[in-house]
Amino acid sequence: MKELKWLYNSKGLTLVEVMASITILSIIIVSFLALFIQSARTNQISQDITDATYIAQTEMEKIYNLSNTSDGYCSAVSTLAAETCEDYTLYKDVEGYYVEIQLFQPDPDNDIGNVLVKVYEDNSLSKLEAQMETIYSWKE
Repeated sequence: MKELKWLYNSKGLTLVEVMASITILSIIIVSFLALFIQSARTNQISQDITDATYIAQTEMEKIYNLSNTSDGYCSAVSTLAAETCEDYTLYKDVEGYYVEIQLFQPDPDNDIGNVLVKVYEDNSLSKLEAQMETIYSWKE
C-alpha cells in the first residue's frame, strides 16, 4: 500500500503544475480562437459575394425586361438616357455597391446583343465582387 501514498497526498498542486496546465490550455484556446476568426472572415466574404451576385442578377432581370418591352435596342438604350444607338455603358450605385452595365450593340443580322453586368465594391473599380454576362434578343 505504500506505493499509492502519493495518490492520497492532500498537499495540493505546485506552482509548476498550475503554470503547465495554464500554458497547455492557452495553446488550445488560441488555436480555436484563430479558427473562429478565420471562419468569421470567410462568412463575411461569402456574404459580400452573395449580395453582389444578387444585385447583378437583379440588374440582369431589369435589362431582360427592357429587352422584352422596348422596340429594339435603340429604343431600349434611349430609355437609359443614351444619345446614340451604339455600345452603351451605365454606372450606378446600388445598395452600397458600384454597378457597371455594358450593353453591346446587337448584330444586325440576328438582333442579338451581349449584356455585361459587373458589380464592384466601390467606384474605384478596384475590387470586382460579381460579374454576369448574357445575350439578349433586341428584336423590334
